[in-house]
Amino acid sequence: MNELKQAFKISLPICFGYIFLGIAFALLMSQEGFPAWASIFSSVFVYAGSMQFALVSFMSAGMSFWMIAVMTLFINARMLFYGVSFIDEFKKTRVEGILFNLRLIR
Repeated sequence: MNELKQAFKISLPICFGYIFLGIAFALLMSQEGFPAWASIFSSVFVYAGSMQFALVSFMSAGMSFWMIAVMTLFINARMLFYGVSFIDEFKKTRVEGILFNLRLIR
């Protein structure tokens, strides 16, 4: 329980940052004329925060669902390059390391 309290204290400033980004996104969605449920739905189901802000422009422009899906892949493709720097670390990790990191074993 002590670790949980410490993790909460450390992550609290980040949570405040996300609250203000969420407010900015909700204001942008409402300014473009979208209902509140669309903002909530997007916040729950869209993984990349940058894609949420781009999604507002895409939907306002009347883009098709498939074109938005392709653009999502392009915008999130940057994550592939982030992962390349971890290849050596992943090669070192055995099954026990993965299970430990997932907290399935001690």
